[in-house]
Amino acid sequence: MGRIQVSAILPAPVTEVWNVCKDVDRTPEWYPAVQSVRVVGDRREGVGAEYDFTARNVGRTVTYRVRVTDWQEGLRVRQEVVPGHRSGLWSGLLESMTVVWEYTPTEGGTRLTAVQEMKLKGPADLLTQPWLWLFDRQLYRRAFRRLADVVRTERN
Repeated sequence: MGRIQVSAILPAPVTEVWNVCKDVDRTPEWYPAVQSVRVVGDRREGVGAEYDFTARNVGRTVTYRVRVTDWQEGLRVRQEVVPGHRSGLWSGLLESMTVVWEYTPTEGGTRLTAVQEMKLKGPADLLTQPWLWLFDRQLYRRAFRRLADVVRTERN
């Protein structure tokens, strides 16, 4: 299993950052890999909400379902990839993946932290940590920069 943690200070209060992030339809605005999001079922937010994300990362398009397993309004969201609801080249290699988003008030705005844990199946798991460091870490950094731009634009 591999793990990364990426943080950034966004120049806005937690409520403003939270409001952009919790609106799952807005994810493609700020998360560079995500091309589209479809809400599955009636629940749009909170524990039990599920979304199908179509993303393009490292030249590959994948679709995966994410379920919210923890939701603390304005503080924390935990998402897990739902087994058996993936398509795309790498999806057969993925055993599990979770992302925890934490929103912390700080001087200058909001510290947003993403902690991603991922495990690939069998011997491919040897590639998990290098993958996270080479690709996903950079992806989160780009996402945080774009999110800061979105929040800044909304403040003006």
